[in-house]
Parts: sequence; C-alpha cells; structure tokens
Amino acid sequence: MDDVNLYYFPGSYYSLNVILALLEKGIPYKGHIVNIHGGDQSHEWFLRLNPKGEVPVMKVGDTAYSESEHIIDVIDEMFKCGPKLVLEVDTRLGSEVRETRKLLHDLPIDVITFGVLANRKFQTSDNLPQALQSRFTRESIDTKFSATISEYRKQIQTCSPDVRTSVEGKLAKLEQRRTNILDDKVVARILDELEGIFDRIESILKLNAKGILTGQDDWLFGPEMTAADLALICLLIRLQMIGILSRYVNRTVRPELLRYFNRIDTRASILKLREIMASVKYVYMRRAIKKYGVMVLKIGTVVGIGYVCYLGYKALSKMEKVLAKN
Repeated sequence: MDDVNLYYFPGSYYSLNVILALLEKGIPYKGHIVNIHGGDQSHEWFLRLNPKGEVPVMKVGDTAYSESEHIIDVIDEMFKCGPKLVLEVDTRLGSEVRETRKLLHDLPIDVITFGVLANRKFQTSDNLPQALQSRFTRESIDTKFSATISEYRKQIQTCSPDVRTSVEGKLAKLEQRRTNILDDKVVARILDELEGIFDRIESILKLNAKGILTGQDDWLFGPEMTAADLALICLLIRLQMIGILSRYVNRTVRPELLRYFNRIDTRASILKLREIMASVKYVYMRRAIKKYGVMVLKIGTVVGIGYVCYLGYKALSKMEKVLAKN
C-alpha cells in the first residue's frame, strides 16, 4: 500500500475530521501542514492538488482526494483495519449514519466560528482565552478577510490560466463568507438552527442511554464509533473553543449530550487529536519568525538574529498561553 500523505491545518475543523478517522482506524500517515492563515492554500502547487484550494487533501500514490467526507469514505473503503466508520447505506443503521453525517457536515462552520468571534454577544461562557479574544476581534476579522480578498484579486491578474478559475471561485466564496460573518442576523439564525439539530442528536443518544448508564461506551449508533460521531465530536470541540457550547450542551437541556461530551476525552484518539490541535502554536511561531526575519538585513546579523528570536519567542509564548487555557 502506498504511503498516505495528508495536507491539513491543525486548526481546521474539516482537517480534524479526517485526522480523527485516521486515528480511529490506526492508519499511519505523513502530515504536511498547509498554513491557511499564511496563504499556503492559494499557492499554485496546492491549487493543482485541489482546485478549490481547501484543506484537507489526502494523497495516496498519485491520486489526490479532497472534501473531508469523501476522504473519510475513501479511508474506510481502502483500509479494512479498525472500526467500520461508514456503514452500508442500504441498511437502516447505515442510512441513519449517512443522514446524520450530512446534517452535521452541511453546517456553515466558518460562519459559526468567525461569526461568534465577530459578534461576542452570542457567547455563553468566558471559555475563550483573553489572547484569542484580542486576536480575533470584529475589526481584525474584517481586516483579515479584506486583505485576503485583495490578495486574491491581485492573484487573478498574475496567476497561470489553469488555476485562474480556482482563484475566482475562492474569491467569490470568501466575499460571501465575510458578508455572512459580519451580519449578526445571519449568525443568529444559524445558531438558532443548531438547537433543532442538537435536539435530534439528544433523541438519538437517549436510545443508547441504558448502555451508557451500565458503563458501555455506546456512541451515536452503537458500541462502535462511526463517521457521524467524528463529525459530532469535532463540532462539539469547536463550539467549546469559541465559547458557546454551554448553550447547547448542559444538564438541563440535553443531559445525554453532556454525558457524551464528558466521555470523549477518555478516548486515546481524542487526546491525540487535541495534541494535534495544540500544535498550531508552532505554525504561528514559524510564521512570526518568517515575518520578522527580514529585519535581520536591516538591523544587522547579530542583533537581528537576537531580535528575530525574541519576536518568535513572544509569538510562541502568546500561543502557549492561549492553548493552555483551552
């Protein structure tokens, strides 16, 4: 079997879905970080790998696979080890898994994430670290999106013809994302729609409540984790990170979902997933060093190197404080 190469970003919701699938099935892979905050996804080499310019991408041999749900399907079909994540759709259980996967996958995670960070009135807890609060303000989010949109417009004028359509597609999508994220009415509507989805999840979990209470590790559709669980777990972790989990998961409203969430960190794959999420600090550190490295030429070799190290250390320390509070 050819090596599995995964192009991902450790803070990407969809990347984490695929990584969790690989961890659950015990499949070794070579990870290649694509820094989506540094613009790596818009480089021509990556656009040729995935014309949509999105992570994750899995490459096995000469074949590249994109779209997280499709990648998980391929993983489950290609590798027979570990649990069966994608059940046969012609069975009742398989049909329910597929339906739940689609329900969760179709959620606009980007609007939920940045929409809450840009409109803090939606937060229900102070779980969001102070450093992250100052990094992702409404103004900084708008500025970042505007800068990226400007970069794409410039890239359209200079890029190779074979990737121009990809860049134009990303530009249109990014402009719509910015509009939705900054519109608190759109964000409120999406957050309200989550209530019905979690009511449905709670009902599913209640069917397994007896198994959970007797100490069994029952998941959404039985004793084995499925692709639907991967999506749910990554969603819950994301909502926890941005400070709105308690709105949907608590003893009063959805006790079974709370019980489910409290169990996930006892699983080795989830603990490893959180470690991978935490590795984003090194991505930010490298970016900070690269950003300030040009100052070496102006400040002087000895002084410049010391200054770069100092700035890189500050960036790393900042990210470590953020992650330590998560």
